[in-house]
Amino acid sequence: MKGKDIVSNKIIDDVRLKYKLHGYSSLTELEKIQLVLSYSEINERAVEISNNIIKSYCNLHTILDSNIPFLMKEYETNIKTITLFSLISDIISIFVFSPCKDMNLNTIKKSKKYFSALLRKSKREVVVVVAVDKNFKVICSKILSRGNLTDVGISYRRVAEFALENDAQYIFLSHCHPSDNSNPSPEDINVTIHLKEALEFLDIILIDHIITGKDGVYSMFEEFGTDIFNKVPEYKIK
Repeated sequence: MKGKDIVSNKIIDDVRLKYKLHGYSSLTELEKIQLVLSYSEINERAVEISNNIIKSYCNLHTILDSNIPFLMKEYETNIKTITLFSLISDIISIFVFSPCKDMNLNTIKKSKKYFSALLRKSKREVVVVVAVDKNFKVICSKILSRGNLTDVGISYRRVAEFALENDAQYIFLSHCHPSDNSNPSPEDINVTIHLKEALEFLDIILIDHIITGKDGVYSMFEEFGTDIFNKVPEYKIK
């Protein structure tokens, strides 16, 4: 056995033992990546790839939120590694969103949590509309566009049709800024105002517009209140 193989085997054995004795939180970000890769790559490659990845991506969380097939191709991993990381990423998404899907969106805090879970995996801007009933329970959600918000600026009819099809009393609008902060642009605000006014003709209320970004989650209702939105007593700040 080559000296490099011996060193790599010891590194992986030590990481596995550390995980077994002290748990996930005891591992460094490099060790977490090494541990995962050790189940799909030979130990020498697992150590080599981990060292290269950590220099650019810093932690496992960033990797799992990245374009995994593209990332793994860059580091010449095998198909098992691509499958393993993609599977972990998908499981996390399901785990994060599952507790939210039956949530009543009757507070800004809950709405932020719901849309953060819904849009966390988006690599580009996605615009979503969500219909809720009078108790703020989610009836249905629909992706309106996979571009920026202004792309759907003329599609208020589609939003109205969606609301009517689902017998929704209230509507939420949401979109993401994957590579930017969550603050609304002037165009975001303008589209929100016009959509709210268009829906009022059908007695449908736009409750809030939630924006997710790399810095967190933003609620337009929390920021602008009745300057833009109708006051709905059941929708609370906390």
